[in-house]
Amino acid sequence: MTDPHAAVPSSAASLPPLVPFVDRHAGCGGVFAGTTIKKTESMVGLTVTVERRVLRCSKCETERRAPEHIEGDYLTTMAVIRETHGLLTHQEIRRTRESLGVTPDEFDQLLGLPSGISKGWETQRHLQNSRADARIRALQDVEHAAGVAAATRVTLRLTEEERAAFKPPAFLRRKGGAAVSAEAHQEAPQ
Repeated sequence: MTDPHAAVPSSAASLPPLVPFVDRHAGCGGVFAGTTIKKTESMVGLTVTVERRVLRCSKCETERRAPEHIEGDYLTTMAVIRETHGLLTHQEIRRTRESLGVTPDEFDQLLGLPSGISKGWETQRHLQNSRADARIRALQDVEHAAGVAAATRVTLRLTEEERAAFKPPAFLRRKGGAAVSAEAHQEAPQ
């Protein structure tokens, strides 16, 4: 039996350290090492340049991404796009919806979107585009939000103070399903 504490022969000492099989490139036998690169990414028509973590082969320079980096890179890209292009964060979108007192599906109705879209924004699965962001910002104005809610038949659950301050614009007053001006509304027989 060999002594594990015995001195290593000089020929074994000059061998390169063993690299686990998973870190080797199957095509050329090179070793993958972590590095960062700059990459241009696009989401919802908005583009930014971000740093990406990749594993690069020491021989053929093939690059691959580690599975644990993929989700983090997606969230990083989303955050950089929001910051660069001035979009609302997922927390700000949720606060806007909650301040109106509506469900995610009702919020989608207010925005004129299919059901489930805003929930994807709030949970960071998706990123809103610039037009959707502008619509969300517009809903932060209580008067505008109340007008949109009346048009889409969504009930806002506002505080009494917010309701007292709201006066619907003349173009939202309806008679028989048709929009009428404030003058026509006042002249209509009672």
